[in-house]
Order: sequence, then C-alpha cells, then structure tokens
Amino acid sequence: MTKFLTYKILPMKNLILLYFLSFVLVNGYSQKADPVKWESLKLKSKSDYKNAEPDVKNCVAYLLSHPYNNNDMSVHAAERLLIRWMEGTKEHSFTIQANIGKYYTNENGLLVIYMATLTKIGFESPSALADSKKSEVEALRICAKYCEDENNKVTKTAAIKKLIDAEKKDKLEELIGAK
Repeated sequence: MTKFLTYKILPMKNLILLYFLSFVLVNGYSQKADPVKWESLKLKSKSDYKNAEPDVKNCVAYLLSHPYNNNDMSVHAAERLLIRWMEGTKEHSFTIQANIGKYYTNENGLLVIYMATLTKIGFESPSALADSKKSEVEALRICAKYCEDENNKVTKTAAIKKLIDAEKKDKLEELIGAK
C-alpha cells in the first residue's frame, strides 16, 4: 500500500516542481523587451524622467542579460532609451571616464553595456555614483563578468582579457590606476 502511495505522490511532486521551475523561468525573463514602448517614451519634464525609471531599469536588465547584437531591434531600442534617459535625468549624474575607451567601443557594443552598469549602480545605490572612481571600478567589475560569460559572445580582445583577469584577481583598481 505504501509503495502505491509513494508512486502516486512522486509524479505529483515532479509536476509541482516542473510548474514552479517554469514559473521561475518565465518570470526570470520578465525583462520583457518592449521596443515600441521604449521608443515612444517621452522624456521632456522631470516627471517624465522619474516615470520612465521602471522602463529604464527594464532596459538595463535586458541589456545585461542578453548578448549585444547589432541586428536586434530590442537591443537598439533599449540602448536609445538608456542614452536619452542618462543624458536628461536630473536625479542621477553619470561620469564616463576617458580610459574606458580602450575596453569598450561602439563597434563591440560594450560601451552601452558599461553605461547600463553605471545606471544599475545608480539605481541600486545613488550615493555610489558620487565617487566616480569607485563607481567606475564597480561598473568594470560587472562588465568584466558580462564579457567573461560565453553566452554574451563577447570577442575577447587583449584589453578585455586583461580586464577579466584583473577582475578575477580583484585588481581592477590597480588596472585603472584608482589605487
């Protein structure tokens, strides 16, 4: 009798587990790409920028969880909204250091990924952006992990390899001269 009950319960547990995992996966990809909405957002007043923050967070999450692809309309829409929002928001101030160019260029799309990491840092800890060197190091740390992830299909140039290596050894400050 107990074997029969055990046999019947296991499939139900598996079904519940499968349902739970599918729910998690669907919600895990809830960084829905909504390029039409992202393109149509009006950013004119201070309240427009504030109201756009959830969409900008969504863009950041989308960019940081997908490979940069020049042919992807959603990536371009996220990129454009992020740049428009960063240029006009009065709530956050972003500094892109000049030496970032050796790692990230528009050709490889990583400059946008770097900007997304700065925005992520700004949302998670607005005071962190006040110290441009600390925010640069943290942004580079996130970017190095993004570049290292094979799913993101980043071409590992010598500079990118050096960046990933410095992040692994916890020597990013030394690499960029922040120490």
